[in-house]
Amino acid sequence: MDLEIYREIYNKNYKLNSEKKNCLCGSSLNKTIFKYDRYLLKHKIVVCKNCGLIFSNPMLKKSFIENFYQSDFYRKLYNHNLKDSYKNIFSHEGDNSDNSYNFLKKFLLQKSKLNVLEIGSGHNANLLHFKKIGSLFAVDYSNESKKLANNLGIKFEQGGVSAVKNFFLKFDIIILSHVIEHFQEFINDINEIKKYTHQNTLIYIEVPSMDLKYNLDQLQNAHNFYFTKNTFLYHLNRLGLICLEHGTASGIHQYGIFKIGKSIEININNSEYERIMKIHKKFFFDFYWKYLLNFYFRMIIKKLVGRKLTSLIKNLMSKIRNK
Repeated sequence: MDLEIYREIYNKNYKLNSEKKNCLCGSSLNKTIFKYDRYLLKHKIVVCKNCGLIFSNPMLKKSFIENFYQSDFYRKLYNHNLKDSYKNIFSHEGDNSDNSYNFLKKFLLQKSKLNVLEIGSGHNANLLHFKKIGSLFAVDYSNESKKLANNLGIKFEQGGVSAVKNFFLKFDIIILSHVIEHFQEFINDINEIKKYTHQNTLIYIEVPSMDLKYNLDQLQNAHNFYFTKNTFLYHLNRLGLICLEHGTASGIHQYGIFKIGKSIEININNSEYERIMKIHKKFFFDFYWKYLLNFYFRMIIKKLVGRKLTSLIKNLMSKIRNK
C-alpha cells in the first residue's frame, strides 16, 4: 500500500480511530496550531493554554497505535526506501544509536554487570553499546525487532511498557530513545516504568525538540507529544523523574538523564503558552510569506522571462550578496 492510498483510508477513519484527551497537566483549554502532519495525514495538534505542552488532540486510540507498530507498516510508510523489500526495514535508523551510551558513560565509570533495558528498542543498536558492561533486555511491538533481538542475543519481550514485568527485574539503566512522544497513556506508562527501577537507576530519555526545530518536518501522526525543554522537564519532574543532565542530541533533539526522586517545584504557567504562540506565528510568517510567496513569485518570473534568464539573475544576485 502506497502513501496516497493509505492517506485516503487513514483520513476517512481518523475520527473513528482517535479520542479526545486533556493535557497532561489536566487542563482542557487549548488552541489548535496544526491539522495535518508532514504526510498530510489528519493530525490535529494543540498547545495547552495552562502549561504550554504541544500534543495531539484527538489522539489515536491505543488499540490503533499498537496495531500500527506491530505491523511494522509505519516504517515502510515513513521510509520510502523500503517500498521494494522489508529485508532492510531498519535502514537509516541507526544514526543516533550511540547517543545514549555516549551521554551515560561518564555515570558508569568502573561499573559492570548492569541490567540494561530499552523500551521501544527498534533496531536494538542502542543496546549493543552496553554489551561489555551488562545484560541486555528489550521491549518492542515489532515482529522484526523481536527477530533481530533474538539473533543478537538480547532478551526480548514483545509489546509495550506493560511487557517489562515479564522480566521480573529491576534495571540499572532504562533507555527511552524517541519513545515517550509516542505514549498514549503517558502518566500511566511513566509510573509503570518506575516500578522497575531502584534508587540508583539511570533513565535516558531522548525526544525531538520543538525549541531546536519548529516546522512541519516534526509533525508525525504517531507522535502524541511535542516537547520544548520546559515542558519536557516539567512533566517528567511532576511524575518524580529528577533530571541529572539535559542537553542537545544529534543537533535537533534533546535528551535528559534522570533518577527517581521527589518532585521539585517547577514554576511553569501560561508564559510557556505565550512563548510557543510567538514561535508558531513566526513559523507561519516565514513559511507562508517568505517561502510560499517567494516560491510562487519565482514561478511567475520564470514564465515571464524564461528559465535561463531567471537563473542568470539568481546567480548575479547571489554574487552581489556574497561580496
